[in-house]
Amino acid sequence: MKKYLFIAVLFLALGTISKAQFKILNAYDNSTITNTTINVYGNPVNAMGVTFYIVNSGGVPISLYSRRDSISLLTWDTNNYFCWATLCYPSSTNVSTYDETVNPGDTSKTITSPDFYTHFDPGGKIGTSTIRYTFYNASNHADSNWVLVNYITTPAGIATVSDKSINFSSLYPNPAGSSVNFNYNLAAGVSSANLKIFNMLGECIQTITLNASKNKATVNVQAIPSGIYICELEANGCQPAYQKLIVSR
Repeated sequence: MKKYLFIAVLFLALGTISKAQFKILNAYDNSTITNTTINVYGNPVNAMGVTFYIVNSGGVPISLYSRRDSISLLTWDTNNYFCWATLCYPSSTNVSTYDETVNPGDTSKTITSPDFYTHFDPGGKIGTSTIRYTFYNASNHADSNWVLVNYITTPAGIATVSDKSINFSSLYPNPAGSSVNFNYNLAAGVSSANLKIFNMLGECIQTITLNASKNKATVNVQAIPSGIYICELEANGCQPAYQKLIVSR
């Protein structure tokens, strides 16, 4: 009886040791997504991505590596990569070269960079690509958690290719705290356009109407949470133009 009791206690102890002491949050709404599957929607011509926050729920600092595993891709040459803390790795890298230390109760978030940001370019393909992102303790690989991401592209929103163009300058300041500025020029015959701001889930959170008679605009971003966004400048009959926006306070 003592032997079986010892074995039971040993298994319980091992189970406690192997349980990860950190959790993964969706930066968009701070929901816990540890060891779950999430869907990110977009269209085939736009890059997609999602941001994770890593929270240390233990009592001691931990050093974490990140790993990317492609479960299924629409095409072998799909361009996708990840950024861990302040370093973005090339698409050929599956495991982070450096670990990131996360203190108890803290995240590895910096002012201008996300904890973990994924970038996925569907390359014009329609369908679903699945990638798993795993975070594991540098000193104990059993201390790990993961998120499975389905990148889902649909025909809706495919841009109409034409010889008309939109000139869309870089955003400034970027990162932005309260407002962001940009210059633009619309093609001849286009009287108006819209600037749309999308979060990393592909949701449009703000739309601003632009006038062809002007060439500069200022957008108030005070109501937008800190994070990474994609700005799309669109007009009828024109190929959309895109810029990356970082909101930081």
